[in-house]
Amino acid sequence: MSLVNVILASNRLQIANEGDDILLDSVTYTNIVSVNPLVSTKKDEVGFVPGMDSANPYELPTTENIYWRVELHLADGRKEYIFLEDVDNQAGWTNDADGYAAAEEDIYAAFPTGGGGGGVTSVGASGGTTGYTFSGSPVTGSGTLTLAVSNAATAQQAIGLPLSYVALISQSGTSAPTATVISNNTGVTPSFIYEGVGSYTMSGPWPTGTVFHQAVPTANGDYGLLTLALVGTDILMTSVFLDAPNTQSDDLLTDVLVEIHIYP
Repeated sequence: MSLVNVILASNRLQIANEGDDILLDSVTYTNIVSVNPLVSTKKDEVGFVPGMDSANPYELPTTENIYWRVELHLADGRKEYIFLEDVDNQAGWTNDADGYAAAEEDIYAAFPTGGGGGGVTSVGASGGTTGYTFSGSPVTGSGTLTLAVSNAATAQQAIGLPLSYVALISQSGTSAPTATVISNNTGVTPSFIYEGVGSYTMSGPWPTGTVFHQAVPTANGDYGLLTLALVGTDILMTSVFLDAPNTQSDDLLTDVLVEIHIYP
């Protein structure tokens, strides 16, 4: 059996074969991140027994032995091994489960920043700036982390969905349009201004990235078209006859569905 010497210190493990100078001829590891046990069995010859036919080696008695190895996982992805039956001078590193447990404990103590050793004492979570939040954090021992939405608009944009304003628009005479808001998570509370015949302003401020769904309204048997355009930070609304698109007119809007979306 080839015995090896092992020296452990903070973030350092040195291994040298028996007879080598541990300081000069050793292999030193300083980047161990975790360890793993490897167990194998092998039939070993006991040796020649007087009276047996030495010409037939298959008649030599054997015994099945169990061998433990410490598999070292290095930060660069390599793996190295320590055969515990070979270790000579590290107290407690015997060739069995107890010896492996002692080796694992000693290595993790020498490499306190390595992964895979020790235990997790607490787990925490945060939604950051995504609009989500966690309750029950941190969990120590046992517990539950519960995910909730703290800001729907922020969460919606965090996952790439647009913010939306959906309303039914009506207008009559020379009055400014009115809106029955169905939903609005844009953060914009618009106001309406009558600019002239068939021309109205839906003030914002509406940001860049605002898009619209156009609608064809009906009122009193007249068919009209409502168009929207982003001008600066306001939305210009124009109401025209469908069969005379250059003729603007009031009194064409009755519960016209308008959808405005703001994309991130």
